[in-house]
Amino acid sequence: MTETSREAFLGAVTGALKNHKKAARPDPATSPAYHRLADLGPEALVDQFLSQAPIRHFTGDRVQTAQLAEALKPVLTRPGMDKIVICDDEMTRSLDLEGAVKAAGKTPLVYRPEDHDHASLVDLLKDANLGLTVPTYGLADVGAVIEMASRAIPKSFSLLPPVHVSLLPLSRLYPSMSQVADLLEARYQKKGLTSGMNQICGPSSTGDIESYLVTGAHGPVEEYVFIIMDQ
Repeated sequence: MTETSREAFLGAVTGALKNHKKAARPDPATSPAYHRLADLGPEALVDQFLSQAPIRHFTGDRVQTAQLAEALKPVLTRPGMDKIVICDDEMTRSLDLEGAVKAAGKTPLVYRPEDHDHASLVDLLKDANLGLTVPTYGLADVGAVIEMASRAIPKSFSLLPPVHVSLLPLSRLYPSMSQVADLLEARYQKKGLTSGMNQICGPSSTGDIESYLVTGAHGPVEEYVFIIMDQ
């Protein structure tokens, strides 16, 4: 392309862009996907979420807060579960996860932002056996949890330990990403978004090598989701 033809081409593009009228922003509420599962009640949403467990290769169950420590005990007392890490956010404290870990005969490693910089956080997590987190949202249609990274709940909690346990309050379970997108929009308008968002659909997997499915290819090898029915 000669210099003259290049300038002519770019000039035509510039002129077209100046005359281009922006398309109206579509209303998500008019999309069929927005209303998918929207007519389901809480119990039916939980059923839908848990129906994805065998597909996404995670272990799921529903539990009441009062029975949480007992429900977690089979996981926490497994051989090798010596270093269990938890956060110190408000919801973790309200569920008394520190007490649940102690009830299993273990001493939790508690992450508090004021006590750790990035390097010491990595040191805390790199040798951990199990990470316990409370997700920000849950998606019933695909059986996924969403964790918005924050200073109190670093995203590495759900990525570095080989076993990850999500404790999802029922109040944070939504039909699909369409509804959560509205919440993210409102969150952004109010205080901006966080540095990262993990959408977790069970352990990572790959079938690239001779079509054999391998789970836990990157990140945790095992995923557990307990839906807290009275929260």
